[in-house]
Amino acid sequence: MVVPELSGVWRCAWPAPVAAFLGAAVDEWHHAGFTVFMTLCQSSSPLPWQAASLQAELMPAMVTALLAVMAGQWLQAWMSRTHRPATLLACQASCLLVMVLAGGICAALATTFDSRAARLVAMGIVDLAGSVSLAGALVLGGIAVSRRSFAV
Repeated sequence: MVVPELSGVWRCAWPAPVAAFLGAAVDEWHHAGFTVFMTLCQSSSPLPWQAASLQAELMPAMVTALLAVMAGQWLQAWMSRTHRPATLLACQASCLLVMVLAGGICAALATTFDSRAARLVAMGIVDLAGSVSLAGALVLGGIAVSRRSFAV
């Protein structure tokens, strides 16, 4: 049985992390932003919010792509009612939270993989899998709470 609210989670959860991955690839190509980010992570082991700040400074294309896709999703949802606002909010909040937390494990990723491409792909996979999983959990949790609160 597929819960109707979950059918939209994948559709709304994948674009932002994929856009961030593509933006990070552009930053890497343009000015080695991802390599510098990973090098700083490896040398200083920043806390998650410090890693997020580093990402914003070193990878502007990633941040721009992420925010553009998120804004586009809200515009599309408003114009065509493609996503329920609560589901879209869960998807986007999950993406942002997972990116901050994944930034905190950048030091481990920097030492696990030898090539820049492998590190970039690994970070993209962590962001995508974490975003979809957390969004699904939030939507399921919200469904369970709303069903309990309206039960007679």
